[in-house]
Amino acid sequence: MPATVETDPPGIWCMFSDGSTARFSLDGLPCPGLAGDLLTGLAGLIHPHGRVDAAGTAGVYIRAFREMTRTLAAAGFTGRAADLRRPHLTGYWMGTTADRESCTRRALAAFARDGGTLHPAVAELTAGRNFNPVFYHKPGEASRARTGGPGRTSPGSWPGPARSGRSGSGSWPAARPGWPAGKAASRRPARTCSRRWTR
Repeated sequence: MPATVETDPPGIWCMFSDGSTARFSLDGLPCPGLAGDLLTGLAGLIHPHGRVDAAGTAGVYIRAFREMTRTLAAAGFTGRAADLRRPHLTGYWMGTTADRESCTRRALAAFARDGGTLHPAVAELTAGRNFNPVFYHKPGEASRARTGGPGRTSPGSWPGPARSGRSGSGSWPAARPGWPAGKAASRRPARTCSRRWTR
């Protein structure tokens, strides 16, 4: 039994493939019906039904659900997933992060696959592409970019011998005669003469 949705208060209990368990509560949030429907969708994404297989990953979904219910409630929404319309979702997704859009989008799609009711236009929208671009990194790539570790490349940090016009010290070469003032050295030199073609 990988996941059990609780209704009073709304919450979910999860068991993952390594035998660890976790419980999350959405008690005290506005739109408890919507919160319960999102949790139902999350249950369909927990291993072995889906790829959510750790408490940390499930927690990312829970935080997205909390933000979504609060944001929609602040805009006047009080219903369940079946009461959502395109403006509700587009307004929320365009104002949130890519991760939270992806989490709520997947949960609503899983809710519909498991027999939950969505408005046809909303079902079509959840099956579409993200409004916010999602970038995927190789393992360790993002941390290297933040810390300046191996793999990070930026102007002034090129090691070793000259590469692509840069000197070994990482500085840009001085402008050559005939090159436009203020232009990068990588630009082509300005034309100093014209060639007339005759037959």
